[in-house]
Amino acid sequence: MNTALVALAQYLAVLAVVLGVVTPVMAWVERRGMAMIQDRRGPNRVGPLGLLQSLVDGLKFFFKEDIVPAAADRTMYLLAPILALVPALTTFVVIPFAPPLELDGQLIEMVVVPGEAGVLVFLAMASLGVYALVTAGYGSNNKYSLMGSVRASAQLISYELALGLSVLAVLLPVGSFELSKVIAYQQEHAWNILM
Repeated sequence: MNTALVALAQYLAVLAVVLGVVTPVMAWVERRGMAMIQDRRGPNRVGPLGLLQSLVDGLKFFFKEDIVPAAADRTMYLLAPILALVPALTTFVVIPFAPPLELDGQLIEMVVVPGEAGVLVFLAMASLGVYALVTAGYGSNNKYSLMGSVRASAQLISYELALGLSVLAVLLPVGSFELSKVIAYQQEHAWNILM
């Protein structure tokens, strides 16, 4: 079986689940949660309990006018959302989404990119979103947008330091950066509660 086709099929399956199921459901949960906190009703018009609101919002975005500021660098300004989306979606390629599958006598790992450095790849891809912020601020050709984007990127970098240290607490007992080994270790030790 061609490993490139298997990896492509796995990536498309993960992408379909993330974009088709997880994103709309979590957007609905977030909007309903904010409505409850603010003592409002939240999305409740489209579909039962407002469950189809994310679908209608996505359709609405296709027909909205794309406004680019007159002084902006159009290429960089339009490249910024792509630079934000691609690394965020690519982080899912190192996460095992099921136990290994045996097909035609061949064991197929249910992770798009298996490897010993899975956690490092995840953290590296997650940190690439900072470049999208700086690209958007610089591409707008506005000094206040640029200062805001540099400030936001500095905040993200400082949060990533704390995130990296918290990930170490999970990785040290396992002794590996491979996410499938981390998952197996956590299954044996009750999510690292029983070491």
